[in-house]
Amino acid sequence: MGKQKTAVQQLKDLHNETKEIHETYAKAKENAQQEVETLTQEIAEGEDNIHGLYKSYVLNLVSLEAYQAERKAIDDKKAVLHVAQKKIADIDGLMKGELKKVYSKAKGLSAEYNREKAIFVAEKKKKMLAMKYEYLKAIHAEAKEIFPVEYQGVWVSELEVELGMKSYSYTSYVNPDNFLEAYAPYRPGCTVTKDEVENAYVKGTVDRELAEAIK
Repeated sequence: MGKQKTAVQQLKDLHNETKEIHETYAKAKENAQQEVETLTQEIAEGEDNIHGLYKSYVLNLVSLEAYQAERKAIDDKKAVLHVAQKKIADIDGLMKGELKKVYSKAKGLSAEYNREKAIFVAEKKKKMLAMKYEYLKAIHAEAKEIFPVEYQGVWVSELEVELGMKSYSYTSYVNPDNFLEAYAPYRPGCTVTKDEVENAYVKGTVDRELAEAIK
């Protein structure tokens, strides 16, 4: 016996079923519309011919049977046209009937789906938080190497104050803004913004300038 499908898997199957239903009925409507167009054209041409045939019948050039046979052929096409037109009118209703059945099945999976989704999303969030933790650790590791380099400019500025060369040192602290934040005309900063996260999560896009910066 095969493994029982999860609610998520069952919903995926039902979603595929709805796509198949849409495709099937769309094709049926397309065929019916083509049939209507063909029949309408054939009937119009037949009506033109029947006028001439009737004239020939009146002049005893063709038999009554020949005229009636042609008339019946046109009437039969009109009957088929009526059926095809009704088919087009009924297609949407029939499709909705099938979609309602699928919806009923999907709705029945709501509780189990919500439970599975909550577990799945919680696991993914935990994984992303772990990546965030590793990212911040990496920032700290890089900062320990950056700060000593930046400080070489700080002490020189402080010495200028001590020697009376200027009244105040604006470089008396280590400022990470020049690489954490993105300011024009600088390239992207290392801080991950809310917009960047939303674009990656929702749209699946990553900033083009960021991609260029890490090449």
